[in-house]
Amino acid sequence: MSNMGNNMEHNTAKKRRAIELGKDLLILLLCCSALLLAIRGQLFSSAPRLFGGQDSRQTGTAEPAVGVQADAACPLRLAVNLTGANGETARLGLQDDAACQALFQQLAAPLAEALSAADAPEQISRQQWEQALSAAPGVVLDFQSPMPLPVLVHWLAGEDAGLTAQTRRLALYVQGDGLALCWRDESSGGYFRTRAQGVNTRALSDALSGLAPNGAQFAFENPDCDRLDPDTLLLPQTASMPVYAVSDPMGDGRDSLETLMGYLNISADASSFYFAGSEQVARSESDSLRLSQSGFATYEAGEARSGRFPVPVRGDQITLADAVDACRRLAAATVGFHCGQARLYLSGVTQQEDGLEVCFDYSLSGAPVQLSSVHAARFWVSQGQIVKFELSFRSYAKQEGTAALLPTRQAAAALAVEHPGHELLLVYRDTGGDTASADWAAAGTSSQEEG
Repeated sequence: MSNMGNNMEHNTAKKRRAIELGKDLLILLLCCSALLLAIRGQLFSSAPRLFGGQDSRQTGTAEPAVGVQADAACPLRLAVNLTGANGETARLGLQDDAACQALFQQLAAPLAEALSAADAPEQISRQQWEQALSAAPGVVLDFQSPMPLPVLVHWLAGEDAGLTAQTRRLALYVQGDGLALCWRDESSGGYFRTRAQGVNTRALSDALSGLAPNGAQFAFENPDCDRLDPDTLLLPQTASMPVYAVSDPMGDGRDSLETLMGYLNISADASSFYFAGSEQVARSESDSLRLSQSGFATYEAGEARSGRFPVPVRGDQITLADAVDACRRLAAATVGFHCGQARLYLSGVTQQEDGLEVCFDYSLSGAPVQLSSVHAARFWVSQGQIVKFELSFRSYAKQEGTAALLPTRQAAAALAVEHPGHELLLVYRDTGGDTASADWAAAGTSSQEEG
């Protein structure tokens, strides 16, 4: 009996230990599951889903991460004016993306302060404009395409400074106890200056200190280039530029279209699919989304205007800056997410009878990319929403090799003969092949014209 009792007690203890071990294993499995879900959530949170369900239709696009808007304002080229040892102006010209972005991070704060504190602009002469382009210490920002000042102020400072012009080049320099801003209004062709008195000039001076000139010039400073657009920035000798491999990141098949629909929060389950020639088409309610085999996508809202892509409203009105920024976020979450080593920049804002047209393009190594499909992203905004857009999906990867270029002086001389009065410009041409190389092109002063 005693042995039987001991055996029963021993078996009971074993059962208890087994139960406790099972509990421990269950807790361990639950912890592992929670960890896996957390990791999965972090992975999928980085996907570019811009519009997040029903709430997004009420409030618009999600807020960008800190610094994203300032990055969008970064120019493609910078001309830094420094005071040389003999008191004359010496210049550093920059076009490389990394170098421009690194310097612009330091320039963003004094530029935002000057724009926010600017007084009423006054019109100036061409001679005064050239003086502003050479003023030291100072910097000239070249956005490549007309930049609306309300958008620039919004991206840098998140406010409205009351400046309305569109300008490609903006000169910022120290003047007296404040900062001065000069620009050419691309709509009227006139030159303007505004001052921000009493602001801290040290931030600008500190950002430019320690930089060394590299001999960059504006065409108006060089008598040999008097047949070029006088504001052409002539960078030091450019012997070669990187070659980029080009691919379509979307690929073929319905999965690509459904992936794009996921980014845009268009339900695949509530959509119908069919082919129209070489295009895949998805219809959701009265809206249509098309994707070609070459990675070109188009969206068009139906007559019912579902309001799928609204522009955020401040108070009781939609501002130009908010409309452009809504387009920028959509571009960044689609073509910008897949563009590899390229960068998106604002390349055009046009007021139309029934709304606004907003365009973005790719740049490589600081040079604009010319696409056969015209733009990387093109949007139409009307009645408080994005009603149509076109997206050219391209992905760029820098190769080890470089492409030789005609020396700057020879290219300028050839351009002056064939296209007098035009700007000499480095561009990348993407004609749909598997590589893109840099070349010289001629550009008009107010609109791009390929040479």
